[in-house]
Amino acid sequence: MRKNTKILNFKITAIAVFLLIPFLFQGCGQKPEEIEEKILVHDPSFQDTLDARDSLRSELNAQKMDFLNKEQKLNDEIRDIKKKKTKLSNEYTLRVGKIKEQIQPKKQQLKEELLTLKRRYALQKEKIKQADNDIN
Repeated sequence: MRKNTKILNFKITAIAVFLLIPFLFQGCGQKPEEIEEKILVHDPSFQDTLDARDSLRSELNAQKMDFLNKEQKLNDEIRDIKKKKTKLSNEYTLRVGKIKEQIQPKKQQLKEELLTLKRRYALQKEKIKQADNDIN
């Protein structure tokens, strides 16, 4: 009996949906201008509402265009700044590379001198140690 009730409920719901669908789409094929004209025939004061709407739409479009123009200008500036940054970075890398090339020979020379001095120091230290042992 329960199964029959579920089937009956489903059939009733399906029939109701199919009967109500045309009501959902009523007026969908009409153009807004036609609807506005029909309303104005019955209520001429509605023109003030339409004029206010049109004025607001116009203002919104003007604001949108202003925003888009400013956004484009900012995007152009950002692109230019990024190009300048890349150029500056490349110049910096080149200058640093040249300086490193200039420093490298002197750096190597200083390393060699330091190694020589460390060896001399170790020799002198060893001589002092031997002399100290000889004295004692």
